[in-house]
Amino acid sequence: MLELAVDDPEKNSETSRPRLRVNVLLQSPAAVRRRALREWILRSRGDLKRVEMVHLIAVEKLLKGERGGRVAELPGGIKITRSRGMLELSHKKGLKKAPATSRIPRVRHRR
Repeated sequence: MLELAVDDPEKNSETSRPRLRVNVLLQSPAAVRRRALREWILRSRGDLKRVEMVHLIAVEKLLKGERGGRVAELPGGIKITRSRGMLELSHKKGLKKAPATSRIPRVRHRR
């Protein structure tokens, strides 16, 4: 289902994240649609930490109606927008992931 909804990557070369077609998602049953949305978020974000059912329902609400330009926000600074019949995932500006090599400094206790 996810492979059917993903937009053609050659046409979407300006961004590294795939976009999803709204019309394909609307044709599938709710359970399959939510599973596809979870997988899409997982592939784009790298994990599903703190993403709950309420977030998936908010993304599903973007599918309803004809209006674009609406936004659903997910934990970790992720925004999902609907524009021109597509769902697009992006990171909020100003938020950066910590480098993988960063370490928490040790606190020394006096005796």
